[in-house]
Amino acid sequence: MGKAEELLDDIEDIRFSDQIPWTKEPYNLIDREEKYRDPDGYFLPDIAKEIKVARSFLGDWYWVQKEFKKAQEDEKERLQTGDGKETVLSLRQYVSLWGKNGLYWKASKVILVFVFKSIIYFLVVGGGLATCGLLWPKSLRRKILSVGLNGEKKDSTSST
Repeated sequence: MGKAEELLDDIEDIRFSDQIPWTKEPYNLIDREEKYRDPDGYFLPDIAKEIKVARSFLGDWYWVQKEFKKAQEDEKERLQTGDGKETVLSLRQYVSLWGKNGLYWKASKVILVFVFKSIIYFLVVGGGLATCGLLWPKSLRRKILSVGLNGEKKDSTSST
């Protein structure tokens, strides 16, 4: 059961969005997608773990959008006529940018990974319901067992 427990405990929490202050330490140190994807190669273990926990679908999507905006700017610069007018890209050019830069596959991968992780997580939660929480990851068990504890701590400190 040791390997199975480790496997279950390693399942990441699924987050669509986050409440992370990306402009504050240590998150503001992430200026490239490589640092977001592989923080172990760039940061100390404690900071890398904190960054990994903060990841979400919208965080992954941010990097796809950022790459698309850069591709947009590069394309506009390439098409600049020199008359001072702003270049406007057509729908065809936008679609072409998605395909030409591999962004279509990258965006598809981000979406599919999120959907796949969500399905796995919901299957594990369903299995945990059937086994009274035995198959839940450690992080989920902690969250469920700590429900209401914050309210009790506040009540006990205010009565003293």
